[in-house]
Amino acid sequence: GMALPSAEASQVRVLSLEELFDRSAAVVCARVMICQCRWAAIAGVRRIITCSRLVVDEVLLDTSGVFLPMGNSQKGEKSEDKALKEAMVWTLGGRVEGWEQKVPGAASVQPGEFGVFFLRRESTLGHGLVGMAQGYRSVEMGPEPRLAEQTEGDPRLSGMPLKHLREHAQRVARKGEK
Repeated sequence: GMALPSAEASQVRVLSLEELFDRSAAVVCARVMICQCRWAAIAGVRRIITCSRLVVDEVLLDTSGVFLPMGNSQKGEKSEDKALKEAMVWTLGGRVEGWEQKVPGAASVQPGEFGVFFLRRESTLGHGLVGMAQGYRSVEMGPEPRLAEQTEGDPRLSGMPLKHLREHAQRVARKGEK
């Protein structure tokens, strides 16, 4: 039969928080502004994808200098001052010209949503998500913002306070500096 593109084959494995961070080029808290669907060639197959424009509120981790060119910040300058505040994310599935493609395990991202995005390295399409639907977690706002309940992925992440994610990101960043 037809070989599945690797993006779909990888959906099955549940990724822990450590693995999500490990595989991410960047981890950001962001709001979804606009989603546009279009055709794209993914692993040589014509697919419908959804491209979402994010406005980044907070960069939790940036191992690859996505949001700040490495070595670009002046001494004493907060890195946020120069950081790129927008990102493009693409996910599998969507609707174009009456065609609809639903992909099991793919993230569903809607305009107006706020959440945590585990971003892979950028391609010409923008950033892919680590572990498909596992790479996007909407955030429930409140006195203590936390990750929303989600069926996909590690159940330990559901309801996790955002501050735990921040602390984890800081530990990961410190390890990377050694």
